[in-house]
Amino acid sequence: MTEKFFAAVSGIAFVLLTVIGGIYIGLSQKDSSYLSRVSQGLNAAFMLQEDTPLNSRGWINLWADAPQNLNKKGVVIYNKNKAYDGYTFLIQAPEQKAYLVDMNGKIVHSWTIPLDKVLDKIQPYLKNYARDIISNKENISWRGTHLYPNGDLLFTYATATTPAGITLVKLDKDSNMIWKAPILAHHDVDVAPDGTIYTLTQKISDQPLPGYEHLGAPVIDDQVTVLSDEGKVLKNISILDAFKNSDYYSEVIPYLTNKDRCCDVNLSSAKVGDILHANTVRVITAEKAAATHHPLFKADDLLISLREFDIIAVLDPKTEKIVWALRGFWRVQHDPDITDDGHIILFDNEGDQREDPKRSRIIEIDPLTNQITWSFDGTKDETFHSLICSRTQSLPNGNVLIVSFLDGEILEVTRDKEIVWEYISPLRKFSKKHRKTYIAGLFDGHRFSRNELDFLKPSANTPRAPLQEETKNTP
Repeated sequence: MTEKFFAAVSGIAFVLLTVIGGIYIGLSQKDSSYLSRVSQGLNAAFMLQEDTPLNSRGWINLWADAPQNLNKKGVVIYNKNKAYDGYTFLIQAPEQKAYLVDMNGKIVHSWTIPLDKVLDKIQPYLKNYARDIISNKENISWRGTHLYPNGDLLFTYATATTPAGITLVKLDKDSNMIWKAPILAHHDVDVAPDGTIYTLTQKISDQPLPGYEHLGAPVIDDQVTVLSDEGKVLKNISILDAFKNSDYYSEVIPYLTNKDRCCDVNLSSAKVGDILHANTVRVITAEKAAATHHPLFKADDLLISLREFDIIAVLDPKTEKIVWALRGFWRVQHDPDITDDGHIILFDNEGDQREDPKRSRIIEIDPLTNQITWSFDGTKDETFHSLICSRTQSLPNGNVLIVSFLDGEILEVTRDKEIVWEYISPLRKFSKKHRKTYIAGLFDGHRFSRNELDFLKPSANTPRAPLQEETKNTP
C-alpha cells in the first residue's frame, strides 16, 4: 500500500491544502470562514522520496535500510534510574510473531501461529481481492495489536498488497487461536473498557461510491469495524461517510480526488493506493476525555489518523459523524493517542522539514489551544527517521516510548529529551542485489508495567534467552 505514495499523495494533499489552508480545521468553527485562509497553506512542502529497498511489487520492504544501527543489537542503552521499568511488547516486521522482553532485552513470553492455520476458511474471500497474498508470505507480518492482561492477543496482518490486511485474530497466551474474523482488518486495533473491539478495514469497490461518483472506480472506502469480544461484527462505519455526515466537514468531500491514484482490486499492477489511508484507531476513555477538557471529546469516541491528508480526527461511532479534526503541524503521521494529562501525542513521520527533511519527530499537542506543548526529534548523536509506519506511547512516569520502523529501533526518552533506553532489532538480511545489509523493521512496541500483565507468573519473570539473531541472504 505504501509504494510511491509520496508522489501520488501530492495531488490529493494539494486539494486539501487548498480547502483548509494548511492549518487546522477545528470543528468548533461552525462557519466556513476558514476557506478564506486558503493562501496560508500553499507553502506546505510535499513529501520526499525515501531510498528504501522495494520488493518485486514495489511495496516498501519489511526490511529497513538503517546503516547507523547495523552494529547494534538488542538493548544498547539502559538507564535503570530513569527508564520506566516493565516489559516491552514488540513485533519484528519480517516475522509472524510477537515478543515480550524485559528491560535487558531477554524474552519473557512470545506468541506465534502458522499462517496456514489462519488462512483456513479465510482464503475464499481473499482471492477476490488479493491473489498474491498467499503466494507471497514473506511480505506478510503481524501489525496492529492489543495485549490483554490475561495474555490473550489481538492482531491484524500487514500485507504487501491491496487489501492492506488479511483478517483479525485472537490468540490465548499459549498461542491457541480463540477466534478469527473474516474481515479485511489492517493497521490497528483497540479495545474499549467494555470489551468492544474497534479495528480498521477496507471496503474495495469496483463501482463509484454513492455520493462520491467524482472519485471514479475502483476506490477504497476506509472503515472502522466494530466487533464484540467474541469477534462478531456489530457494524461497519465508513470514514468517508462520517465526513459527509458531519455538520462541518461535508463540504470537504467534493474536493477529494482520485486523480493519479489506482486502487487495483485485481492487482493487475503494483500501483496501488487509497484515498484516505486510515492507519490508527484509538478509543477515548472517560478519563482521557475528561483530561482534555474539550467539549467535543466524549467517552467511547474514536481518535483516528488519516495519513494521506495529514489529518487526525474524532469519530463518534454512535452518530457515525466526524465531530473534531485537526491538521497543520505534521505530515503522514501515525499513532495519535491522548495522554493522561489530556494532550494528543503522535509520531510525525516527516517532521519539521524546514529543519531537516529526513528527521522524524514526536509532537504533543494541546487540543484546546492547538499548540505544540512538547516535541522530540532525537539528539545530536541519535536521530530517527521513518517515512512509514512507526508508533509512540506516553508512559506513566512521563517518559515517551518511540518505535521508528525504518530504523528498526525503539527509544525511550525523558521529558528532558534524554534517551534512557534503546532497543535495536537483532534480525538482519544481506541483499546481494543491493550489496548491503538490512535490519528488520519494527511494527510495534509497547511498554507494560510489571504488575499490568496478570498472566506473568513469578516463574515467567526469569528471562529465557535474547531474541534470536537471524541473518538471511537474498538474491
